[in-house]
Amino acid sequence: MKQIAQTLSHSEASKIKSRIEGAGIPVVVSGEGSRNLFSTGLVSVWVAIDSQYQDALIALDNPSHIASHPINVEEFHEAVKNTSLLPQFLLRLNYPAITTYACIAGFVIFIIRALAAA
Repeated sequence: MKQIAQTLSHSEASKIKSRIEGAGIPVVVSGEGSRNLFSTGLVSVWVAIDSQYQDALIALDNPSHIASHPINVEEFHEAVKNTSLLPQFLLRLNYPAITTYACIAGFVIFIIRALAAA
């Protein structure tokens, strides 16, 4: 994968993705699907197939551009999802929230033990 753009906005990254995928070029957006309290900072847009990088650059400047070897983007993303090594439920977990809850639970247990020992 080659990075095509970076932005501070998920909506801007979605616009870039739509424009490039409209040309038949699959794109991956970092942090896509995990918009929550903990997602801040730069959002990167990546061309999934390196050989389509130049076509992606052209598509950014020219919305009517079609890749020289267009790919069915929906089929590509579905195939990638179906070949994932992790079960789908693991990919959807909100790890920052789970970590926060685990820390809070640990702190509560620490306080309860300290009170019981006193």
